[in-house]
Parts: sequence; structure tokens; C-alpha cells
Amino acid sequence: MDNYQEKSEFWLRKYREAIEQGKLCVKKTRGIISAFNTNVDAIVRVSNCIEFLEETLSEPVVLERVQKGLQDPPDAIATISDFLVGLLSCIRTGTGAEWLVQNETVFTWLLENFQPLVRTLGGQAGLVGSALASLGVAKVYLHTFSRSYQTLETLPEFGILIPVVENEQIGFRSPMDAINPKDETYIHWIFEFLDGTQIRVGKESITAPEDNRFIATFDMPNMSLEINPDFIEGIKSCINEVDKAMLSGFHLLKRHYPDGTTYMDRLQPAYKEIVDWKKLNPKIRIHIEQGCIQNVIIRREVLKTLLPHIDGFGLNEDELLEILDAFEISKEFKKLKEESDAINILNGAKRVFELFNIPRMTVHTRNFSLTLLRPQYGVTPQIELYAMLLGALTAAMRAKTGEFSSIDEIDQYLKSIKSQVETEIEDITISKPGLEQYEALAQKIDQISLTSKEDFLKTCIASFSGFYAIFSISLIVEDPKAIVGLGDSFTAGLLLGELTK
Repeated sequence: MDNYQEKSEFWLRKYREAIEQGKLCVKKTRGIISAFNTNVDAIVRVSNCIEFLEETLSEPVVLERVQKGLQDPPDAIATISDFLVGLLSCIRTGTGAEWLVQNETVFTWLLENFQPLVRTLGGQAGLVGSALASLGVAKVYLHTFSRSYQTLETLPEFGILIPVVENEQIGFRSPMDAINPKDETYIHWIFEFLDGTQIRVGKESITAPEDNRFIATFDMPNMSLEINPDFIEGIKSCINEVDKAMLSGFHLLKRHYPDGTTYMDRLQPAYKEIVDWKKLNPKIRIHIEQGCIQNVIIRREVLKTLLPHIDGFGLNEDELLEILDAFEISKEFKKLKEESDAINILNGAKRVFELFNIPRMTVHTRNFSLTLLRPQYGVTPQIELYAMLLGALTAAMRAKTGEFSSIDEIDQYLKSIKSQVETEIEDITISKPGLEQYEALAQKIDQISLTSKEDFLKTCIASFSGFYAIFSISLIVEDPKAIVGLGDSFTAGLLLGELTK
């Protein structure tokens, strides 16, 4: 593979093979749980509010606090200055983060000063569930604490099932049949910025090196990890018909709550559900999606509690860095902080993978994804590669269209491409940095694994003692119509595509 065109054709063939596997998985999948955090997102484009942000930053007191905060960032939002620090930190580095808003005053200020482009579905559980239903999964059991009209109207019409107890009888309803008009709507503020977005801070300017988003969350039920009792009862009645569960929302936990409880108290009901589901259905695979846990103590204790009991673990490179920091894995932390390339991600992921003996761990980045897989997960490395590629396709179509796509829509798009040249016309390309990382990792594979460089370049799979490392490349969309939900789209495709033996 000497040139970009030839390399692209190699990956396009693999993407097409992944779609064929995806079609088979849609037919074979019985049901998937998606829990716990579902909400409404208010999406704001930073480019539309730069003037207001710079005007706010021109106030001397605010500017002084923000400049100090950028040197030593807080881990939550207690003031307007904290919000600005979080947003500017993400813009400066091109990274994404989610910070909790700790008081209603800041939330009210957001409501009064920002006009969202759109209010849409939010929360990892809601987004993954919607992506799965759109792909074609017939039964996606979705947890949502609020069943308000504003929340449920954002969900797909088909595929999503909401457990509801009526007259002491449990039933599963489509979203619009499950509305409870008394429930509140919980809104998360999503500030999207594009590569090149520039904001003046005092005498300096901050410029975004990549597209990403900053999330400011004020949502007490999700921040308290409250589980709808109807959902608990409903899942017990169908757990033997469920193949997988995707669980998230743990990043919203707080150290202390007004009633005197702590994050560990709030974590216990979710932990109990994991243990109960495993007892009732030993074949179920439970996947945890990490999220950005700002507080290092919560991060460490949540992972120590949950990871020994799950099958799959998903995260991005920023979250991997946070975990290495939390467990004082200093060598790999320092190297990954210096450069988030494939070899540093592999080395860092291996440490976490081994620490908790995780059956399958996937790190997804903008340009590529890397999975570490043990045989006991029950999926072959070849099948896992196709699942990762289905995840990449699902995310790319979300970015391209702004919507969640069906498996047939993705298939039709791929069939319309005769060569990589055509994808450039469509502003969607196979990641060149991803290809570079693939080849750079291949140069080291002979030294660190049981696989030769040549075999790795042909199969994208490296064999280690007791596990495999699998590499896939992302599709990049210029001027994306959606930034929020790309990681969740990847997770949905990954989970759907994992065809078991």
C-alpha cells in the first residue's frame, strides 16, 4: 500500500464487509438495554456567540478569574467564570469535556444569554439507544427518568421501548405512548466549536485546533443517578431476551448531595442492577461507556466498583488519560499526555485492561479506534474489527447528515462510492492521520507482539499473550452537521456489530 488511493481502497473494502456483518446482526439481535442518562440537549454553536463571550470576558473581574482558572482549572462550574474556563480550556486544546453546573444561578444565566440552534435528544444512553433503533434493532430498552413530552418526542418512533407500570402491570410502550405530562424536562447545554474558532481573552487569542464540544450540565436526577423504578421492574421481566446492555451516566455523579448521601450511595442501585442482570441472564454482555469524570476520587472509585463486573469498556483518549492519572500509572500517563498517538494509547490501554482484567476494551478517537480483546469475550478479532468499522460508519453518517442512519442508508451510501476520490467530493474521507498512525504502529508491532508487521498491515490485528489488539481507521467529515453524539454513534455500531459465535 504505497499511496493514499490504494490505502483508501483497502479500507473501503473492509467497510463494505462490515456493513454485510451489520445487516446480519440486525436480524440476529434480540434486544439491547441503553441506560441510564437521557435528557434534552440545547446545542449552541460557539461561532454564533463569540461577540457576547468576548464582551463578558472584557469585564476586568471576570477576565482575572478566567485567566487564573485557565492556569488551575476547577472540576465543576460554581460561577460564570468557571463556565468560561471550561469552555475556553476545551477550545484551546480541541478536546471535549462535560462539567457539572453546581448552582441554579449559572444555569439561569445560560438560559437568559444563549439561544440554542436546536433542542434535541441528549445523554449517552439516549443517544446510543436512538442510534441502535435507527440502525434497525427492533427492541431497544431505554432508561429515562423523565417521560416529559419534550424528552420523548426526540426519540425514534420505532425500536425504542419505555418500561411503564400501569395498574400494577408492567408494559413496554413506544415513546409517544409513554409520556407523563407531570415530568420535568432536563436540559444540558452543548457548546460546539469548529477547527479555527477563535476567541479573544484579554490581550491574547485562543484558537481551536479541532472540532469538539463543551457540555455544561444541570440535571439533578441524572447527576444523582436516579433509576426509574418502572425501568427496574420492566427489565427484570425481559432480561433473558436481552443480548447486551450499554450503561453510562456515571460521569455525572457528585461527591456529596443535599440529603447527606455521597456518590457511592448513588452508585449502589446501578451496581445492584448489573449484578442482578448477570445472575438472571449469565449470557448478557454489559458495556460501560466512560464519560468525562472530572473528580479524580469519584473516577477512581466508580471504576474500582464497576469494571470487575462488566464485559466491555468504551472511552476516548482524554478519558484514558484521566484513568491513568487516577490510578497513578505515571509512565504511560506522561507519554500519552505528551502525544496521543496509537502506540501511547495502546500502552496506556494495556495497563488499564490488565489492571481490571477487562474482556474487551475500546478506545475511540477522531482518527482511529483501538480494541483490546480477550478470547472469553466470545467474539473473534475479525468480527470485532468489522464491529469497530460499523461504529466508524455510523459516526461518520451522523456527522455527514446530522441524523442517525439506518443500516440500509449506510449501505446505499457505501455502494454509491466507486473510489475514495468520490468521497472527497462528498467531503467525507478516510482519515489520513489514522492511516499514518496505523503504519507507525505497524513499525513497532514486530517488537511488541506475536504478529509480524506484514500480517498486521493485512489484517489490522496483532496477537499478544492472552489477548488481541485490533486497529480501525475513522472516516472524517469536513464541516460536520453534528458533533454531539459521534462517540455514541460509534458505540452503537460497535455493540450491534459484535456478532457472537
